[in-house]
Amino acid sequence: MKNRDNALLPERQPGPLASLAGVEVQEYYAINEDIPIKGNWFSGVARTWAEWLHIFDPNITMSVARYGESNGWLDNQAAMSVRSVKSGIIYYVGAYLDDAAQAAFVSRVAQVSGASKILETPPGVTASRRMDANRKETMFVINHTRIEQQINLGADTYDDQLSGRRFAGQMKLPAYGVVVLNKTI
Repeated sequence: MKNRDNALLPERQPGPLASLAGVEVQEYYAINEDIPIKGNWFSGVARTWAEWLHIFDPNITMSVARYGESNGWLDNQAAMSVRSVKSGIIYYVGAYLDDAAQAAFVSRVAQVSGASKILETPPGVTASRRMDANRKETMFVINHTRIEQQINLGADTYDDQLSGRRFAGQMKLPAYGVVVLNKTI
């Protein structure tokens, strides 16, 4: 959208990636009311921001979500697209989705890409995985909430690199707690 000097680029979004994604932003809106959005595998609302997408060739790039009836400008317009490119897929999301719709979208992308979920975490808890050059995995689990959260670690056993404690099965993560876990071998 902008160059390194913060000047707006003349192309429409997604700028130089438009031909690869097969889509460009026709119009964009800051919205003050939620707009219904219906996808092929989810439904929800767009909040704060919405883009009306122009698909270059519907035979190659398809709309996988459209806006519902709302303000008249966005009614039934494409909100999300997908295009196959070589051995991959490109999604373009033109809306700031509500939490449930975003979770459904991310879950779908993970499923299609073959990525596995790290851990089932409750709302407000994030888990991310890093791998070093020796393929040793480290998992960072952060409780962003002000209440203790229960995390299911499954059948694996983990050592917390911060406290030295060992966890298996269920782990209680205190409010604003952080653990750095390595799987016990």
